[in-house]
Amino acid sequence: MTSTRAMFKKPKSVLRRVVNVLLAAVLMLAGPAVMITSYQQVHADEELARTGVHVTGTITYFSDARKASNRDITVEFVAADGVNRYAHAPLDHEQHPYIGEQVTVSYREQQPDQAVVLGY
Repeated sequence: MTSTRAMFKKPKSVLRRVVNVLLAAVLMLAGPAVMITSYQQVHADEELARTGVHVTGTITYFSDARKASNRDITVEFVAADGVNRYAHAPLDHEQHPYIGEQVTVSYREQQPDQAVVLGY
């Protein structure tokens, strides 16, 4: 005996199947693209840390949020041009900096706004 619901179930339309396949393909391609972009950003930060101008900066803001993506610090530093600039860095839950702490900042000499906080 066949249930009434099973007898009247509509088959998926061709358009819906095509949309599902396209969506799956986009998601499968997006994963590697995000991984490559992330790798390039990490590599750029490591290169800047290695080759940039190193100066001492001061932590001026510390967000001790529960959500890991909201934990970060702001560091003020003075570039070679004498202008006060700010660098931001995300934190792990194991890191517990304090406002006023001295840290090392590495920045690009031609573009001082591009900076990384070493150790964070």
